[in-house]
Amino acid sequence: MTDWLETGGSWLVLIIMGVFALAMALILALTWSRPKATPPTPKKTPVAASPPPPSVQPPQPARPSVSASPAPDEEPLPPPARRPEGIGAASEPPRPRPYGQMPQPRTYRAVRSRTDPPASPEAAPRMPLPAPPIPAPVASGNVGDDRGDFVAVTVHYGTDRKDTGIATDLAARFTSERADISGNREPVSYGTTTVSIPKTHAVGGLEDRTWWQWATWQDRTPDKHVMVMTVTPAAAAAFFATLKSAVARSGKKDAFVFVHGFSVSFADAARRTAQMAYDLEFQGAPVMFTWPTPDLSTSLFTAYTTSESNVDLSKHRFQKFLQDVLDKTGAATVHVIAHSMGNRLVTEALQMLDTPENAHLKAKIGEVILTAPDIDASVFITEIAPRILRFAPRITLYASSKDKALEASQGVHSFPRIGEFQSMMSVPTGIEVIDASSVYDDAVGHSYYGDSEPVIGDLCYLLSLGDRAAHRSLTLTGALTPGGQACWSVIKKPLADVYAAIAARGHA
Repeated sequence: MTDWLETGGSWLVLIIMGVFALAMALILALTWSRPKATPPTPKKTPVAASPPPPSVQPPQPARPSVSASPAPDEEPLPPPARRPEGIGAASEPPRPRPYGQMPQPRTYRAVRSRTDPPASPEAAPRMPLPAPPIPAPVASGNVGDDRGDFVAVTVHYGTDRKDTGIATDLAARFTSERADISGNREPVSYGTTTVSIPKTHAVGGLEDRTWWQWATWQDRTPDKHVMVMTVTPAAAAAFFATLKSAVARSGKKDAFVFVHGFSVSFADAARRTAQMAYDLEFQGAPVMFTWPTPDLSTSLFTAYTTSESNVDLSKHRFQKFLQDVLDKTGAATVHVIAHSMGNRLVTEALQMLDTPENAHLKAKIGEVILTAPDIDASVFITEIAPRILRFAPRITLYASSKDKALEASQGVHSFPRIGEFQSMMSVPTGIEVIDASSVYDDAVGHSYYGDSEPVIGDLCYLLSLGDRAAHRSLTLTGALTPGGQACWSVIKKPLADVYAAIAARGHA
């Protein structure tokens, strides 16, 4: 390398200088050879103007031309201010209704798609859009606490991660390790966390710092980023009392419990839970159960196998947590949403809850939504599905043929995963299968449950109205699995259209 710098490097410099000199010479030659512009010849003034003949009309003065003003660009209507009551708040708690019946009329906030260009503050003022025939989505005021430039969403959490007790560093409060149970300590910690959703939030987005903001050590700000602002631990009794109050303030007295997948931190689980509650316009209480799963600072294989071992332990703790949410919060309906490896905790817990002692809790289970399940397909179809249907009869499974993460898992386990649609040769009896392959083009294709606007729209329709797949023609169309069995496929439909359709159903 040193010899090349002393010999070849010098020749390279000379060649570059020669090319530069030749380019400058060509530019100067072209400049000198360009003909000079001649000044215009002045017009001669006529000596006398002869009058026009009688048959010739004198020239009429030209009328000012009227140019059509350009049509204003369409933009979403600005959302009105939200009420500060918090999650699912209302002026007075209405009477609960059985799940699946027609919802009460409600309004929705304006939606910005991730593909829409951001509004420019320097842009000229635009005329408002005319009112559509169906009520336009507007702010509901029921998701989060309006803080001006952002909305603060409260998420209730249960976790069996290790609590370091470091209150000054929210990212380090709960680690990826198992909870310390020495000295008869309880394995599950409880509390609430507040997450910011910027007013500029796009559907499906988890707005975070850009690479430049990260490289220059700029802090996250709630008006621009989806970030965890507070973490407030609580004793079990206080936690369920607070959650019960949040459920009581919601219109339908409901909640959803989200369980994340492999290699997700406590903060990212909270951010995703809040984002889903906001995008789904969920008026109940959002709850998450976050279990210990290592990040990828170690080897991928070690992190994955460690997570599988943690699932075997955490499934028992989640079963107790879900049972308490059903039994101690006064909720009329509790939905469960699971992603990836988190589906193992959910399906195991549902099987363990199917006992005579818990028979009274069965009616409170709403929709069980399994997204991209990292579960052996044969085991799920033959063993798991028949058992969980006994306790949770309304189960929807989302799968995709573009899921690279499940393809990798299939390579590790040597058997197909039920969330990989291309490997689904048969449909589990009694479970509705939704193909999300056509609406998500992410490089990994594994997070469509929270990133894809059409999938969020179908989830919103499902959680708001309780319609089965055959009746969600706005967001789904009939399809076939690779094995030739009937299923449904997601349609690319803007979320604003879904909001409007739900509002129309409420006003009908």
